[in-house]
Order: sequence, then C-alpha cells, then structure tokens
Amino acid sequence: GDEEEGDVAQDAEDAETAKGRIGEMIEQQANDAKDKIEGVKKVIQQEYIPFAHVNASDKPRFVRNRIMKKIERFTTLRKNLFERVYPIKAQLAQKLIDAGYLHYSKFGKFCPVS
Repeated sequence: GDEEEGDVAQDAEDAETAKGRIGEMIEQQANDAKDKIEGVKKVIQQEYIPFAHVNASDKPRFVRNRIMKKIERFTTLRKNLFERVYPIKAQLAQKLIDAGYLHYSKFGKFCPVS
C-alpha cells in the first residue's frame, strides 16, 4: 500500500520535473529566436533597409492583406524589387561619398549617389 503511494508520488514529481524542464527548454528556444531576430533587425537598420512589424496572429488572409499593404510602396512601379530606392538625407549621402561608397547605376557607371 505505502510503496504504491510512494510510486505514484514519485511519478507525479517526475511529471512536474519534466514539465519544468520542457518549459525551460521552450523558454530558452524562444529567447534564442528573439536574440536572432534582434541581430537581424540591427543589421537591417545599419544598412538602412526599411522593415515593418506585422501582427501575424489572425487568419492567414488578414495577415497577407497586412503584409501586402506594408510592402505596397516597395512593389508598385518597380522593375526590380531588390533595387534600393528610397530617399536619404544629405548628411547620409555625404557620409557615403566620404566613405567611397559606389553604386552601379542604370547608366553603367559607378556613382557615389544615384
């Protein structure tokens, strides 16, 4: 009788221990993913690449519509989606020129600012 109760108590402890361990693993994976996302955001910001946050917790069609609205200004009237086309301030343009940044223009020449 007492041994059976001890076994049941041991099983319950094991289940609780397992829940805690699995919870910690999930939390660690989530934190690792957040760190990776923050690293990517940092690089994107350093390269002056625009990005947007989209709430993806709704139905896929709603999420798709949100994404399409966010990227619309980048995809309309564009020959090349990956061409960097956005305004920069004069200070940044001067920094790019001073640093020797060259861009291969559509005219076949290397230009400091296009």
